[in-house]
Amino acid sequence: MLIICTSCRFMQLYAQKTRRPPTQNLMSVGNDFDPPSRNMQRMLRFAVVQRRLLVATLAGACLAPSLVFAQAAPNGAPVEVVDRVKLRAHMEFIASDLLEGRDTGSRGLQLAAKYIVSHLKQWGVQPGGVDGTYFHPLPMTSSRVVPDGTKVSVNGKALVYGEDYIADTQPGQLSGDLVFVGHGYRVPNGDNPYAGLDLKGKTIVAVAGAAPAGLRGRPGTDYETPALVARAEGAAGVIMLDRRAGSPNWTQRRSRSEAGQMRPGRPQPGVPALSLGPAGATALLSGSGLDADALMGATVTPELLKTKAFRAEVSAAIQVDTQESVSHNVCGLIPGTDPTLKAETVILGAHYDHVGMREVPAGQDGIFNGADDDGSGTVALLNMAEAIAKNPVKPKRSILFIWFTGEERGLLGSREFVANPTVDLSKTAAMFTIDMIGRTKETSPDVPANQSLVNKGQIFLIGPKVFSPALSSLMNRVNDSYQKLNLDQRYDDPNDPNRFWARSDHYPFAEVGIPAAFFFGGTHADYHQVSDEIELIDFEQLEIVSRAILAILWETANTPVSPRAAGTTNPNARG
Repeated sequence: MLIICTSCRFMQLYAQKTRRPPTQNLMSVGNDFDPPSRNMQRMLRFAVVQRRLLVATLAGACLAPSLVFAQAAPNGAPVEVVDRVKLRAHMEFIASDLLEGRDTGSRGLQLAAKYIVSHLKQWGVQPGGVDGTYFHPLPMTSSRVVPDGTKVSVNGKALVYGEDYIADTQPGQLSGDLVFVGHGYRVPNGDNPYAGLDLKGKTIVAVAGAAPAGLRGRPGTDYETPALVARAEGAAGVIMLDRRAGSPNWTQRRSRSEAGQMRPGRPQPGVPALSLGPAGATALLSGSGLDADALMGATVTPELLKTKAFRAEVSAAIQVDTQESVSHNVCGLIPGTDPTLKAETVILGAHYDHVGMREVPAGQDGIFNGADDDGSGTVALLNMAEAIAKNPVKPKRSILFIWFTGEERGLLGSREFVANPTVDLSKTAAMFTIDMIGRTKETSPDVPANQSLVNKGQIFLIGPKVFSPALSSLMNRVNDSYQKLNLDQRYDDPNDPNRFWARSDHYPFAEVGIPAAFFFGGTHADYHQVSDEIELIDFEQLEIVSRAILAILWETANTPVSPRAAGTTNPNARG
């Protein structure tokens, strides 16, 4: 006891000495250096992380005796290995400034991947990626418009980039004949302003924001945008007439184009596209017989949207800088032990990427550490993988742990895995996703934006009720026999206006018929803010919820009949 007490006191003193205020940016550490070198900045970040990990380790030495009394799961799941000390220790690294916000494809995310893999190797978790590795590649293409190399003139008038027009990230040149096609959308068995037109080599001109009433569904499946039509029909490009020049929407689109738009896969063929503001539209349509002022008005009548071919002197050259890279999902596999059931897989996933960094004035914090989003899910997966790997009894079905990249960019990593899986998805029993499970109302500031958070002992459960009653029944049965959490299913509805059902990495798996469930703690004031820091994480809640998920995962991997085999999935719940 004396040794433990001494360690406790040392831990407290050490924490006081090394702790930094939550708002301090480590980029500004080192006032004795003017300015600190890049290498010095990295060294300082690493030193602080090492100190934090030491503090967490000392805390573990003090708290370890209490773990003996962890409530056992009735189904034998090794829940006692999951504890708040280990979760915090992992979080100290995953949500540190050293990882620079873990943006998709960044150096920081690569460091996070290495960290995860090093622990999987240590625990004996087998590679679950491609070619005997832990990695599942996501080819990426990042393209950005180069304003200085982009020039546009219409009917002899040189347009000003950013004021009169903005460009999409597809290089090319525009000239020649033009065809005005109204709103520009082609809808199967519906609107088709292109009927009878030969678009090859011509430039499509359409009005932005004038989509036909009731347009729903997905582009490319339920309807075609002007850009998709142009590509399919061999058009030279697209010009959109957009009255929103100078608006926040316009500014945001311009910023995205210049900063770089990251897309999955290698560069794809496309057509150049411009958006012209009122001044550019007036210049383009002069002498065409089309009323630029009316078309750029708040209300555009159907009479104004009739298709019409016309000519104009257009000279447009869009310069785009394109870079190719590869990001990675991280995959760890624990093979099943049952001669028959081991061919089936249960997948547990969380995204380990976040939104990176931003330029800020000196002394301000510009690193989005993403402690809750989704550092919480990332570290929960790590602790659960350790628990099962170290357990003498292994599950009957195989379990695949996946840390997804690119979730913040549009579920890119999970979509890539579903398109190119490393396991047979037709034999996947169920898929669980963990995203933002580290916050509660009780431990968060009392502000309106935090009222959507769960309470202690509560978690939002999204997916199983409407998609797989068998999975929902299994999850509730395990929970009722163990943690008795409040599994709140208020958002378990594909028609929920928040659309949480379609906003995390379970969704691509659900789309191909796999019973899926999403554990979620709610949005808060620090969502996608630099303030999403470890100091706000409720590690007691994170431990409780992680243990409950592990018990559910264990039951799913051992139940004689899987939720998928029960044949009770609801195809109408796939979004």
